[in-house]
Amino acid sequence: MNLKNQQSHRLNLSLKDFRITYICEEWCKILDCSYENALGQNINNFLAQKNPFNLENAESLLSKEWEVEMVSLVGNPLFVQISLVRGSDENDFVFYGSDLTDLRKAQLRLRQLEHHAKVGYWERNKQGASTWSDEVYHIFGVPVQPISPEFYESLRDVFIDNSQHKIIHQLERLFTTGDPYDLEFEIKTPQGVRKWIRTTGTAVKHNGEIIRAEGMIQDVSTYRENISKLFESQERLHLALTANNMGVWQFNFTTNELTWDMNMCKLFGITPDQAPKNTAEFYALIHPDDIGRIHEETIEAMKTPDGFMNSWYRIFVNGETHYISCRGGFNRSTGRELFVGVNWDITKEKLAEETIRLQEAKIITSARLASLGEMAGGVAHEINNPLSVILARTNQLKRRTLKNEISNEELVYGLSNIEQTCNRIVKIINGLRTISREGNNDPFEFISLQQCLNETIALIFEKLKNNNVKINVEAPPETIPVKGRAVQVEQVLMNILNNAYDAVTGLSVREINIELLKLGNVAQIRICDSGAGVPSEIIDSIFVPFFTTKEIGKGTGIGLSISKSIIEEHGGELSYFKDDMSWYFSILLPIADAP
Repeated sequence: MNLKNQQSHRLNLSLKDFRITYICEEWCKILDCSYENALGQNINNFLAQKNPFNLENAESLLSKEWEVEMVSLVGNPLFVQISLVRGSDENDFVFYGSDLTDLRKAQLRLRQLEHHAKVGYWERNKQGASTWSDEVYHIFGVPVQPISPEFYESLRDVFIDNSQHKIIHQLERLFTTGDPYDLEFEIKTPQGVRKWIRTTGTAVKHNGEIIRAEGMIQDVSTYRENISKLFESQERLHLALTANNMGVWQFNFTTNELTWDMNMCKLFGITPDQAPKNTAEFYALIHPDDIGRIHEETIEAMKTPDGFMNSWYRIFVNGETHYISCRGGFNRSTGRELFVGVNWDITKEKLAEETIRLQEAKIITSARLASLGEMAGGVAHEINNPLSVILARTNQLKRRTLKNEISNEELVYGLSNIEQTCNRIVKIINGLRTISREGNNDPFEFISLQQCLNETIALIFEKLKNNNVKINVEAPPETIPVKGRAVQVEQVLMNILNNAYDAVTGLSVREINIELLKLGNVAQIRICDSGAGVPSEIIDSIFVPFFTTKEIGKGTGIGLSISKSIIEEHGGELSYFKDDMSWYFSILLPIADAP
């Protein structure tokens, strides 16, 4: 570029002191100043390095083009290519200039981007002359210097294995055939740093003839390391999924496409070509009774922001029922389009749960039979007494009737006594039959808490009476209705009353106090005994299954835990409290509207 021909980019300087005597409009824009402010200014005031011009060096710069760093009047950095010539007036110098600031800033940003991306540029002509960008030198760990055969020779030890020969071969082929190349190779910099390098080469042609090659060199060490870690993670994940018999699936809500991996097929006992491709084919593989629930849970998961699902279902594999657990959620990288998850076989866990449930049922039954055994003696005595009364009364009526010594009124009175005594026996037997029944499958219905208390106390009364245990009951006259299973409520009351009986046995004062209260829309049954109460250090454990303070063979430790479960199933709460007087068990149940 001949700056002398750009007359519009001209300013004149005084030969004496390098002050500006004339400045064109374009130079004013470059220096960010007005014509008036520029006139009389020393040109050195606009240079980044002060006072570079004087009479001695100005002569040596005449008729040459060079680039200088300048600053505008307001302090902005400038890059200007200039040429200094003699003016028409022998006392003047003339500055011809071209503003390169935007170009240099762009080049600087490009170098920064190259460094950030670890990408450099190179080119090579047919004669072997090469040019590297600064980033290429940085990648190879060598200082910026002219490219020469000696320089290439110094890099010989940087290349690992025969990678240098591969690059030379590809360059020769490129100049011969014009075919581009893309290679990756490993180097070890003079600083001892190992790197993976990617290089590409492309032919540049003019009139159909290859005139040079150019391309890029990139440090891909981090990329290779991340890819290696990704493969390792995928391999570990695959091994973990296989070891735990877990399968991975993906479902596209938009296209209704379902994708399974090999482990999912193994779970279902099918081949990959038999894997379901959509929801209809999937539902055909699971238990019919689980289809509706799984569909509803999936739809519900789609409605939530997190879109998470945790469920299970049954399948048939070789004629056997298997239980499959399922967890899934939205793939956040694709928004709310893809649902991904894992499945695994939980058949062993489900069978173990069923075994535990059956064992618990057996233990509960044993505990209930043990309670009935404790009551048996008292119940037998309670029945024997009225039977003796019936037998004696019957014999008396029979003798007097045979002797015609009884009136009709006396006969009716005696038979009424027998009837009342029989009703008493029936009540005891019915109570015994109720308390001994399972009742778990009974429907919830309206029941009276007073009636539950009365029937439970009737069963245990003889036992308490024979052991001098006094029982006091306070209850409101009106019926307090709740919704529930009378059998289970009476079982809870029986468990707590038996515990109270055990607590007072052997004491001088043997009392059990029961209070039925109506607290707004909640009914409360308080059961308190004259014992010392539960020690504070074990209060938190009394509702834990199989925890007991009784001697071996005298308690199972599940009575209170079962009772708590029953009351909570009824929407209530069973707890152990202390008031100002003593400790007591509290049963809270919601009062139901009378039928």
